Amino acid sequence: MNSRHDAGAEDVKTEGDMMEIYTKPDALEKCGKFRSAKIKVESSEIQMVPETMVTVDEKPTQALNCSNRLEELDDVQNVYSNVDIPESVMAAIQSAA
Repeated sequence: MNSRHDAGAEDVKTEGDMMEIYTKPDALEKCGKFRSAKIKVESSEIQMVPETMVTVDEKPTQALNCSNRLEELDDVQNVYSNVDIPESVMAAIQSAA
């Protein structure tokens, strides 16, 4: 494999011994070259990834409640969001529960 682009990857992020490979949906199969390079693939799926995140510091429970209600609907298969709730705010919500 000469480069990540040869394998269909647009972006590669590494953290420790984990690697995330981002590509366009139509190039997902092309990224299968990573398997032939003897790299263990834990999962391979198409996901909606927001280009811009929106940080919610105030009233984050409204955003969480909205997502939870959508997920509970029988006809809804996936819920995607560009909401970013800081860890400190999430910790405060969880400790209040």
